[in-house]
Amino acid sequence: MLLATGVLTTTLFAAPLAPTTPRLSDTYTDAPVPRRVRPTSIVIAKGFRELVHQRATYVAPAEADEVARVVLASAESTGVDPLLLVSLIEVESSFRAGVVSPHGAIGLMQIAPITGVHVARRNEIHWRCPDALFDPATN
Repeated sequence: MLLATGVLTTTLFAAPLAPTTPRLSDTYTDAPVPRRVRPTSIVIAKGFRELVHQRATYVAPAEADEVARVVLASAESTGVDPLLLVSLIEVESSFRAGVVSPHGAIGLMQIAPITGVHVARRNEIHWRCPDALFDPATN
């Protein structure tokens, strides 16, 4: 069995792999490189806003708009997937910026004040007070 495995491995890795799809350079030699679509494009932002409105059933439409705007801005600046941020916000606070957990976690993402202090120091952000975590942009 060991010998058969060795032969199979040699056969698999000796043969060049055929590409499943042609590369852009194989097809078009003078074609411009495709531009990456930014997550804040109008179409994506509109669809994202609608998604947040569908999920944010406990808050006013204006608050849902603010959450969508802040999440897209944060996603663009940090590189974090906006859907991941919205999922976390939905689970932690149901999109309610003013919620406080029984353990003292605050805001949309339910950040504990001590965590806020630590993250602010680490990223050289001016820390005002735990009440700043009620602000969606800060949270």
